[in-house]
Amino acid sequence: AVLALEQRGWRRSTPVDGGYQQYLYREVPSGLFVHVKLDPGMKIGHGADNPDQRLAEIRLDTAPDERHRSSRTGRPFGDLDLPTASEFLSELIEATAHR
Repeated sequence: AVLALEQRGWRRSTPVDGGYQQYLYREVPSGLFVHVKLDPGMKIGHGADNPDQRLAEIRLDTAPDERHRSSRTGRPFGDLDLPTASEFLSELIEATAHR
């Protein structure tokens, strides 16, 4: 179900060791990026054969690149307007709802 987020403009992170993509991210209208850390992460080329993903962390940041995030502090979600916050939260709720 997490893969369905790609149809709504979410993108996968750059692969790391072993070809795993550990994040999804999406730019929001304010020029910020919502990042969702996936657990255990998705292996490239496995698509729907990947195990179920847990949303381990959700953060707001100024760039889509997660590789250097430890040097950035992130941004508070209060920086988003309410319609934007509602939209991305609805997308995450829908993607993680048990069907």
